[in-house]
Amino acid sequence: LGEACTESSDIWGAGVCLHLMLSGKMPRERRHFASHIDFGRELLNGRPTLLNSILWAPLGISEACLETLSQCLEVDYLKRAGAADLLCSGWLENL
Repeated sequence: LGEACTESSDIWGAGVCLHLMLSGKMPRERRHFASHIDFGRELLNGRPTLLNSILWAPLGISEACLETLSQCLEVDYLKRAGAADLLCSGWLENL
C-alpha cells in the first residue's frame, strides 16, 4: 500500500491473477468496503481468503495448486514465498 514494488509485491500480484483465473473472482474487492482505508485494513489484518479445498473441489483445483496460491496471497510479505520457492513448489514443478 503505497510502497515501491518488490519481488514480494510481484508474487502478491501473481497470486491475485492466479486466483482470478482459477475462480473468476478477485480474492478481495474494494467495492465491498466503505472506504479505501477499510479495504487496506482488511488486507493488513490478514483475514484469510477462501482457500478452503472443499470450496474449490468442484472446480477441480488440486491441493498443490491451492498451496501455491496460498503462498502467493500470504498477507505478511516477510512470510510470502519468493519466486525461487514457488518455482520449486510441487504444483509448478510438475507442470
